[in-house]
Order: sequence, then C-alpha cells, then structure tokens
Amino acid sequence: AAPPRNLHVDHCTKDGTSAFHWAVWQGHLPVARWLVEEAGANFGSLNSYGCNAMQWAAQTEDLAMCKYLFDIGLDVECVNFN
Repeated sequence: AAPPRNLHVDHCTKDGTSAFHWAVWQGHLPVARWLVEEAGANFGSLNSYGCNAMQWAAQTEDLAMCKYLFDIGLDVECVNFN
C-alpha cells in the first residue's frame, strides 16, 4: 500500500538520517523494503557524515539487510567523512 499523501518518506533528522536509515540500522527488513518498494524512499541518500544505509547495515552485521541493499543497487563503495 502506498503511503498517505501527506507522508514525506524522505524527511530527515537534522543530521540527514532518514526513516530508511533507521529501518536499516534497527534491522527492520520488511520496513526497509516497504519504504523503498511501496513508498518510493530514496535509498541512496547520505546523512551529513556521508554515510549511506549500507554502512549502517554493515555495522550491525545484518547480512540479509546488506544483501537486500546490494540487490537494489546501493553504493557499496561509499566512503563517509567522519
């Protein structure tokens, strides 16, 4: 199901962290999938430290999440700056 019209799925915190980043960090693969596949979230966004969601998933050692992010084409060579 698509999100309500007034829901901004790419809205970020002050440091650029999105709902997608948080779903990945917390290991919520079904939520991450919904945000990308149904709500159209920008899965390639970077926070203010230059981190993308792959870096968040790698820190948690969530292989299923890493595989999903790789499969949807997330940049696995992104280098942050913090």
